[in-house]
Amino acid sequence: NLPFIQNIEKRIQSASQLLNASLGHCFVDGLEHRDVNAIYNCLRAYAAVDNNGNAEEIFRTTIVAPFIQNVIPHGSSGGVVAASGDELENDYQQIKKHVKNDFKFLLEIASAENSGLHVFDFLANSILKEVLEAIQKGKPGAFSPGRPKEFLKNYKASLDFLAYLEGYCPTSAAVARFRAAPSYVEFMKQWNVGVYFSLRFQEIAGALDSALTAPGLVLVQNSDSGEEYSLNLTLKQSVTLLDSLRSCWNEEVLVLSCSDKFLRLSLQLLSRYSNWLSSGLAARKKGSAGSNPGCEWALSAAPDDFVIHDINCLGKEISGAYLDHVLRVLSSCSTEVLDLVKQSILHCGKSLDDLLPLVINTIKEVLVQKSVE
Repeated sequence: NLPFIQNIEKRIQSASQLLNASLGHCFVDGLEHRDVNAIYNCLRAYAAVDNNGNAEEIFRTTIVAPFIQNVIPHGSSGGVVAASGDELENDYQQIKKHVKNDFKFLLEIASAENSGLHVFDFLANSILKEVLEAIQKGKPGAFSPGRPKEFLKNYKASLDFLAYLEGYCPTSAAVARFRAAPSYVEFMKQWNVGVYFSLRFQEIAGALDSALTAPGLVLVQNSDSGEEYSLNLTLKQSVTLLDSLRSCWNEEVLVLSCSDKFLRLSLQLLSRYSNWLSSGLAARKKGSAGSNPGCEWALSAAPDDFVIHDINCLGKEISGAYLDHVLRVLSSCSTEVLDLVKQSILHCGKSLDDLLPLVINTIKEVLVQKSVE
């Protein structure tokens, strides 16, 4: 607020505008001709006047935008792209080629050792920002979790693309700065994995619940189960449980950042099946399902329907091949976490084994009753 500064404020603004315009023209010319010296001097000037954002925006609009819009077209007449056109994997492959062939030269200049240009973040503020804007305008359906399969494919492709961009960060500090950038944070916000998991939860848990609320036991023909179920489970309810458990850790379903939720879902599925069995056995002993829907199957089941075979096979599978698969999927976790996961799954598997004496007693009671008759 000094009078001297106030008197020349207009001259300062005019000089700043002239400097920015001249720098801008020089920078654009350097970018178009890939003049390393001109680009380096312009970036030094931008850094000296603390105007990094202007350089990043010029690079985005002049060099990055034309290439990205060619890959993901968007404009006033673009409209919403059809669902079949929302896949991003091929787009990312093309963008990676442009990064390598057309953007890399500037990234290398800005990240050169002792260049003093590490204040610029062209990866986040130019490349990723333009990619995000192009997807939002050209393929907004790519972010929709309403189609879980397509959503997961796009999400994994996006994480792979981010990892590719991080490969251009010269240091771990640069990676941390890249991940903290507003455009990176905004990009990750677009992927609503919480809604995705909710949809998968309804799909997986709903399938098992539908099978367990059937009025009777449904036998599965060996030809239906096929080689995939080498266990040769005999009940549709058991096959559905195994299907649901495997779905939780299928690479086409699992989001690794939600692995804790998928683990909880796996344990809930096992608990639901165990409760279904124990409730049915209790209802048969009382002779009435009472107020417990889903127990009617036990009242009408024949002695040979109380299949010990399924319980034994499921117990072995859960504590064997299934547990090994889960631990392989989570191999990047610490030993402490893996041990907790192992104990929780084994605990739920044991709950199935604990039902065997109840099943055997039920069969005994039925056989004795038939013998008495």
